[in-house]
Amino acid sequence: MGGIPGLNGLMGGAGGGGGVDLSQLQQVEQQGIQDMLAISENQIQFNTQMNQAKAVHQAANSFQLNA
Repeated sequence: MGGIPGLNGLMGGAGGGGGVDLSQLQQVEQQGIQDMLAISENQIQFNTQMNQAKAVHQAANSFQLNA
């Protein structure tokens, strides 16, 4: 387990049983889900802006061709 800070702590605090602290694991999972949703929202906004810009350029090009 190298460079993932959120997961490094999971392996140590379980004591002699060798298990994983479930509440800690759930926190890491919840944070991952929140990050994923935020990334998805950003991707949707980016795609929407790109599509709007593309539509504006197409309309401008159409206007020039018809002029």
